[in-house]
Amino acid sequence: MDRNAQKLQALLYSNGGEMKKAEIASLMELTKEEVEVAIENLKSHPQGIEILETLEHVSLRTSQKYSEFITQTQKKDSEKDVGTAGLEVLSIVLYKNGASRSEIDYIRGVNSSATLRQLILRGLLERSKSESDSRAWEYKVTPELLSHVGVSMVHELPEYETMKESLQKNYDD
Repeated sequence: MDRNAQKLQALLYSNGGEMKKAEIASLMELTKEEVEVAIENLKSHPQGIEILETLEHVSLRTSQKYSEFITQTQKKDSEKDVGTAGLEVLSIVLYKNGASRSEIDYIRGVNSSATLRQLILRGLLERSKSESDSRAWEYKVTPELLSHVGVSMVHELPEYETMKESLQKNYDD
């Protein structure tokens, strides 16, 4: 695999897997044609991940030949208890009715990236771009989590207002 293909793979991976080809060309300081060559080179060297290309975008995904393995791995992982870290993160997101990773990290005092990823994979949390900061993600609970907890809205949680105020006060301090 040539150097541009390796750089492309690293760039796609570090940016969450999908980018516009024009952005890739700009960041890598390559012509459109050089980007196409790098894409083809990356496609021709099969690995645990593969490249998916549309007219405007390029993305990384798990190789089809490993999809069953990944599914089994995720199933085993989802059968485990969410653990103390997972419960802490879920509580923060539930009682704040959505939170950014930096808020969660600040309140917990530790990095929560791995825990957030696991909770998303389990379908308990979802993430979307933050309305207040386009560089950040906001994490919200899913309807499945609310159903599992036995409420239809976060406002129905026990001592919701008290906990929400306490979390906000701790974050503001």
